[in-house]
Amino acid sequence: IVGSVGTVFKTTDFGISYSYIDSGTSNSLNDIYVNESGNGFLVGNEYAGKIRDEEIDPLVDTVLLLGVEYKRLVLALTGGSLFFAGTGGALYETPDFGENFIRIPVIVGSTSSSGDFGDDFGDSESSDAGSTGTISGDSGSQNNDFNDDFGDSGSGTSDVGAGTGGKIAEFSLSNADFSFSHNVGQTSCPQKVGEFVITNSGTDSLAMSIAVLNNAPLAADPSGGFELKSGESRTISLFFTCAQASSFAGTLDISGITTDGVLVSKTVQVSGNVN
Repeated sequence: IVGSVGTVFKTTDFGISYSYIDSGTSNSLNDIYVNESGNGFLVGNEYAGKIRDEEIDPLVDTVLLLGVEYKRLVLALTGGSLFFAGTGGALYETPDFGENFIRIPVIVGSTSSSGDFGDDFGDSESSDAGSTGTISGDSGSQNNDFNDDFGDSGSGTSDVGAGTGGKIAEFSLSNADFSFSHNVGQTSCPQKVGEFVITNSGTDSLAMSIAVLNNAPLAADPSGGFELKSGESRTISLFFTCAQASSFAGTLDISGITTDGVLVSKTVQVSGNVN
């Protein structure tokens, strides 16, 4: 059971007793999916988490879009894919139970509330079957809501949205924060700091590049020059190059460019304690 202020409770005896689980957030939670093994996901206001052995790890900021209220978790009728749906037309599919996420393009309108995947059965004044206008029509600030209703008031744009759409440029990082220690003359050099995975969660291919900022003594392998198709992943190894004998905080700029020239980028932070 999930609810407000990050509340999560588990019952294994059909409600006779409950145990509290720390969700790691104080944000409101809207939906939860758990398989027969007790593993799964939960979603809420600017939060999504993966449940494994009653531990919950956040997904937002690494693989899912920030600033979204995730409202629904839906299991596909066939194939086993799980779908994450939220505001602003945010819709993700994970075919492998959270190892990779693919952003599904959704055409939304131009209003601030357009493209919401809601959970109501009809908006403010009209019946679910639509007492005015066309059955599929929404109007005003509620147009293009992805709700469970069948027709809202007015004869505006349809629920599937009639605004302008396009390819989505987006990728995720499995880890964006590293720290390590190096003892000059004792620790092997170059020193491997760790690895992270880049996953193309958008809908268009990305030409990837990795740049080390501010002359930080770091190197990435590969450092770019590779293509990621939609849904593909690539593991990047990160190394300390021993170019200086002092502690530092470095940044890597990870960039991807679509076939249409749209640029999307993220940063990886690296903290080195050098002795």
